Amino acid sequence: MRHNSLFFALTPWGLTGALAASLLAGPAQAQRPPRVCTPADNGRTYSLARGQALTVQLPSNPSTGYSWQVVGPKPAPLQLADSSYHAAPAARGMVGTGGIQHWKFTARQPGKAVLQLAYHRPWEKLAPADKRYTLTVVVK
Repeated sequence: MRHNSLFFALTPWGLTGALAASLLAGPAQAQRPPRVCTPADNGRTYSLARGQALTVQLPSNPSTGYSWQVVGPKPAPLQLADSSYHAAPAARGMVGTGGIQHWKFTARQPGKAVLQLAYHRPWEKLAPADKRYTLTVVVK
């Protein structure tokens, strides 16, 4: 005799099996919201859960030749997922206005990362950076 799977799921044996399976699987981990960092977070340390997103948003004006670049050692526990620039709304006919440069990272593996960014003109190799931004991230 063949059992209907819906019937079995609604019987006490089916419900008990489903409950046991959910208890053995452990508690479900809720997805943590992304950590958003701005210039106010420069020099700070944050903890992220594995899989959690980190977004860094810094003011930039590429029309002057300056832009933020990731410098220093590769922040191994973090993986760059996206990088973009969004111009600020400007008055009609106005050119050369700034905006916000965005980076989105994903915490991939446990460890410590020191994320370093420098605001400079990339072709001026010997000139010191106009601004620096450092963020320490501990992935658990």
